[in-house]
Amino acid sequence: LSITGVVSGTTDAAALKAAKLAISGCIPVVGSILSDASESILVSAGIMKNAAGIYGILAFIAISILPFLKISVYFLLFKENLLAQIKKLSVSILSESAYKKAAHYAVLTDRTFGGFITGKLLDSLIIGILCFILMSIFRMPYAPLISLIIGITNVIPFFGPFIGAIPSTFFVFIAEPKMTLWFMLMVFLLQQLDGNVIGPKILGDFIGLSPLWVIVSITVMGGLLGVYGMFLGVPTFAVIYAVIKELTEKSLAV
Repeated sequence: LSITGVVSGTTDAAALKAAKLAISGCIPVVGSILSDASESILVSAGIMKNAAGIYGILAFIAISILPFLKISVYFLLFKENLLAQIKKLSVSILSESAYKKAAHYAVLTDRTFGGFITGKLLDSLIIGILCFILMSIFRMPYAPLISLIIGITNVIPFFGPFIGAIPSTFFVFIAEPKMTLWFMLMVFLLQQLDGNVIGPKILGDFIGLSPLWVIVSITVMGGLLGVYGMFLGVPTFAVIYAVIKELTEKSLAV
């Protein structure tokens, strides 16, 4: 063998060995890079999916509330014209005594519904703010979204807290399973505070219905009109109760 052949063979073997070492060293690095990249892609996809779900829920809430807001704006803009037209129609159809009675009960209805809506909105706002504060303190996920859901559904008497707690608990369970029981305990304590202290304090002076009639009104109207009946049941029964009470007191006074 010549010296050149020996050197060439030795060089080729060394190069081959170096190449093998380089490839064996690069494979874990490349695998780690690909693994990190795939994990980042999956995390990004999960974030986008959660974001899409959150925005979808917010869009659903906005779409559900928007028609009522539009109707309310129209009523506020044309309130004076509507009242004037209703007054003219009532005066032309009814006698003077019947018109006075109708106007009296219309004022009573307006006062009852207005008091109920104002009281429930204030009550729900307080519950939503308390929910957000507690969730922020304990670092629970989706605090703004869940507090919004809890506050909005709390407007529905009696069944509202349960309607809002079910999807909210599901969101917490998906994001932080360990927080689920603590969240359920927090919502339970909030609803106890609302049902026994905040709600009766705010609504008691405006509605004047016992808890039994509240449950009956929600059940009956909810069965007839669904969710809308749950909203309208309590003030409707409150108006009926006030009218019957007033008529009874007048008949007893005579």
